[in-house]
Amino acid sequence: MRWAEAGTALISAAARTVPAKRLFITTSFCHSVAQVEAPTGELRHRSGFRRTEPLRMPVFDLVIYPDSRLAQAAAPVMIFDKGLEERAAGLLGALQKAAAIGLAGPHVGLSERLVVLQMEPGVAPRTYVNPVITEMSEERAIHEEGSVSMPGIRDDVERPARIRLTYRDLHGREHSEAAEGFEAACLQHEIDQLDGIFWIERLSRLRRERARRRFVKLRRHE
Repeated sequence: MRWAEAGTALISAAARTVPAKRLFITTSFCHSVAQVEAPTGELRHRSGFRRTEPLRMPVFDLVIYPDSRLAQAAAPVMIFDKGLEERAAGLLGALQKAAAIGLAGPHVGLSERLVVLQMEPGVAPRTYVNPVITEMSEERAIHEEGSVSMPGIRDDVERPARIRLTYRDLHGREHSEAAEGFEAACLQHEIDQLDGIFWIERLSRLRRERARRRFVKLRRHE
C-alpha cells in the first residue's frame, strides 16, 4: 500500500456501514550468527561472521504479474548470516521505494521466505523470516487489496480477522505474535505470496478474470 492511498482507504472504511473493516493493502504488504541445516533438519550455529562490517544492500526490481516466479513457493531460510541481512535490507529498500507497507521476497524475485513490513512512516520496519500462521480466527474481515506486482488493480478480499504466527528474526531467534485487523490482513497477504499464492487467487473466478483483463488493458496503454 502506498501511504496516501492507505490514509484515504482508512477514512473511507470508517465511513462505510459494512460488518467488516475495508482497507487497501498493496504489497505488494531486524545477525551476527549464521546457521546451517543439521542432518536432523534442525538449525545449528556457525561462527565467524563479523557484524561490524558494512552491509552491501542489493538493489531489487519488482517482479510484475504474470511472472511465473509469483506462482512459486519460496524456500525456507536455513542460513542466518550477513548475506541474509543484506537481502533483507534490499527488500526494505524496494518496499520504501515503492511506498508500500509490506513486501515478500518473491515480489522482487527472491525465492526466500522473507517478509518486511512497515505499517506507518517513521515506525521501525519489522522483518519476518520463515513466518508461519499457527492460528486463525473464525471471524472474517473484508479488505481492499492490491499489489505492487499488479499496479492499478484492487479488489475486496475476505480473510480471518485475527491470526497468530511464529517466525524468526535475522538472528535466527524464534518469536510468536498475534495480529488483527489491517496488520493481520497484511501478514496473510505476504505469507500467501511466500506460498506462491498471488492475491487475486483469493477472489472468485469471475472477479479474478476481470482483474486480469483490467491489468492487461492497463499495461497495453502504458
